[in-house]
Amino acid sequence: MKHLLRLALIFSLPHAALAQAKKAGEPVTLDTVSFVGDVRPGSNCVAVLNFKVEKGWSIPNNRPVLRQEIATQLGITAPRTITILPVNFPGGVPKQVQVPGIAQPVATMYYEDSFSLQVPLLLGQNVALPATLPSILAYQPAQGTKRLPVKQLRFEIKLPRPAPPAAK
Repeated sequence: MKHLLRLALIFSLPHAALAQAKKAGEPVTLDTVSFVGDVRPGSNCVAVLNFKVEKGWSIPNNRPVLRQEIATQLGITAPRTITILPVNFPGGVPKQVQVPGIAQPVATMYYEDSFSLQVPLLLGQNVALPATLPSILAYQPAQGTKRLPVKQLRFEIKLPRPAPPAAK
């Protein structure tokens, strides 16, 4: 019986963690983090951050066209043994926005539904793995023409412990 209770507790923990990670009313949440390449000392890899945008919301991309929009930005804190190269932001979804005082609609780019950021990482020879990189996504959510103040989504990028080398 105790064994069944432990199993039930173990299987319910990931769901509880996911429920706590998503705050009610947040337009953007971190969906998944994955890695391309070897996550081991002395190697290069890319952290792929997949974000979900709630239905009905959008956020300007990292190069907004309109003055009243604020660029989406990513901040990552890393130890000296990890070098973070410029983040690859996707272009986004094109939208025509009517701006007061301008006759023609203005073409601009937004993130909707979901988007992924690619973060190239150079791992030094002396990097201690596993490692946790505290991160912040700063964005300005919009719902139609209504724009909210900038929000910050705080999360962690967890670099895993490298797998042991394969035996020859």
